[in-house]
Amino acid sequence: MQLHWSQLILDEVSRNLITKFDFTPNDAMELELRLTEYLPQALIEVLRRDSQAVATVEMDAKDHHVVAAALSAKATILVTNNIRHFPTEWLATRGIEVCTPGQLLARLSADHPDAMRTAHRLTIANSPKTEGAIFATLAA
Repeated sequence: MQLHWSQLILDEVSRNLITKFDFTPNDAMELELRLTEYLPQALIEVLRRDSQAVATVEMDAKDHHVVAAALSAKATILVTNNIRHFPTEWLATRGIEVCTPGQLLARLSADHPDAMRTAHRLTIANSPKTEGAIFATLAA
């Protein structure tokens, strides 16, 4: 499984982290820098044809860029907490499943339990939060 995002998606993530989770602009920028350094292949360029393909799809216009990025990345899964605003049937006809982060974590845990346990141990070891607080964040 590979992760992909566009610059517009990273910009939206940063805005949401600042407005909804009290990140500072510097913290959001630092996260973006670390993501692009750690996963440079994840940043994709959205093709014009893909932007045009979604321009007329009936959905919230502010989410067109996410669907266009999924098409350009040749994604098979689009992960969002906002499933109701995405054209799940339209995407399914293009081989893209829409799921929530929780659904993806559940699938990864079922398919790759050892790797997920290792990731969880690393998260706990490197986080200032307690294991209980981390579970509470995941549950939310």
